[in-house]
Amino acid sequence: MLSRHNFNLQDINQLEVELFIGRLRKVLVGSGLLIWTLLVQFNAISPGQGTAVALAVIYCFWIEKYYRNYGVKGWQYLSSSLDFVLIWGILSLMVNFQPHFLGLFLVNAVLLAMRFGLAGWPWLVANGLLFSGAVYFGGHWDSYSWQIIWLLLVSVLSTRLAQQHRQMDRRLLALHRLSHHFNAALRVSEVIQKALQELKSIWPNNHISIAELNCQGDFIILGSTRNELPGKLELGTAVTTQLVQQQEMAVIKNTLLDKRLANDFLKKFYLRSVLLVPVVVQGETTGLVILEAPALQDFNHDEMAIIMLAATQIGISLKNAGLYERMENLARLDELTKVYNRRALYDVASQEFILAHYKNSRLALVMLDLDHFKKINDEFGHPAGDQVLVRVASVMKAHLRQGDSVARYGGEEFVLVLPGASRQVALEVAERIRAAVANLNWQDGWQVTVSAGVAAYPEDGRDLPELLKKADLALYRAKARGRNRVQAYGGNENIINLDTSKTSAG
Repeated sequence: MLSRHNFNLQDINQLEVELFIGRLRKVLVGSGLLIWTLLVQFNAISPGQGTAVALAVIYCFWIEKYYRNYGVKGWQYLSSSLDFVLIWGILSLMVNFQPHFLGLFLVNAVLLAMRFGLAGWPWLVANGLLFSGAVYFGGHWDSYSWQIIWLLLVSVLSTRLAQQHRQMDRRLLALHRLSHHFNAALRVSEVIQKALQELKSIWPNNHISIAELNCQGDFIILGSTRNELPGKLELGTAVTTQLVQQQEMAVIKNTLLDKRLANDFLKKFYLRSVLLVPVVVQGETTGLVILEAPALQDFNHDEMAIIMLAATQIGISLKNAGLYERMENLARLDELTKVYNRRALYDVASQEFILAHYKNSRLALVMLDLDHFKKINDEFGHPAGDQVLVRVASVMKAHLRQGDSVARYGGEEFVLVLPGASRQVALEVAERIRAAVANLNWQDGWQVTVSAGVAAYPEDGRDLPELLKKADLALYRAKARGRNRVQAYGGNENIINLDTSKTSAG
């Protein structure tokens, strides 16, 4: 059954076949009813024969439907179908009262009691009223009356079948759009947004959430059509085991009564029915798709098939988007120090310049250079120099504010991008870094220091190249004054007229 379905490519292909067979089955039933109508209308068979055969076909169809949806327990749910109750009642009226209809009514009553208990009384009343109508009107209706009822029955069933077909077409179209969107989505956020959008179009009255399984074994919400869901899902051991280890769908028909839930997480969000579908990629559970209903809802076979297909697509797309983002991040990071490289620096700084211009806010750049770095490389070797670069880069990252960035500009030079920072704030950040580097303890008595130059927008430059140039000039002024210091660019210092050629290596 779908509620206990392991996910692999063969299974997904089988689900597509089942969807087609389900639609074909509905078409055949509708066509069969229409044929029986015509045969009865033209007296090819008697009304009693036509009705008996139609009743048998419809009854078998509903039994098969509930067995397919719920397995061996499907017979318990048969009488919960309003369609079946209406069909039974109308056909009772058409063929006059017979003793076996009383038996059918009693069977329905027993099934309703087993399924709903005392809460099933509305269904029982509906059965009773229709049964009573069959008893009272059975001997009084002429042939034209039951023919009208029969045609009405066929019309109702045909309309319902057409609605189901249109609904399935919309769902399959949404899946197609989802696949198309995923092909163009390169970010995890894009995949989540498109998935929620299309799934919401399939189930407009339900909430949908998507979660990932982290390395601690917790489900973390990545996105949801509701805002009040927390970041972490507490589903209980039994449900989590079913989802993660057994990789099986969990159908929770009533969150208030399901004993598998170890806590009241789902209850406190006023959910009544929930469908939990594991996202499985290459045999490993990586996440979860949640279809929520605020009222009691029996998720049918088609809904389960659709969301299983969607979960598979979402899992593959999230994995591909995650790989793309990791590769992109690697391409933007300096291989040695793990801070931004020069290319990423220009991207980040350019974006911050645009924001500062349109928001009329401040921006500062700090250029830092390790003092006498060439001497370390010459005396202790390049591995020692690499060790120094990595440790100094870590100090810089540790002393940045939230939203600040650091990049390796080249060799032993680094650049800080400080959005919203004035010249004074940038001087303070640079001074903290300078002091922290100077206080580092090194083996073999090394002495590592940095010099820094600060330039601020808009007073020191109106674009990125100009601001980088001014920060570089301030840096060399700091070195010219003895190194291990921080220097801000300023017009009064006439730095532009200084000889900024490198007189020494570092």
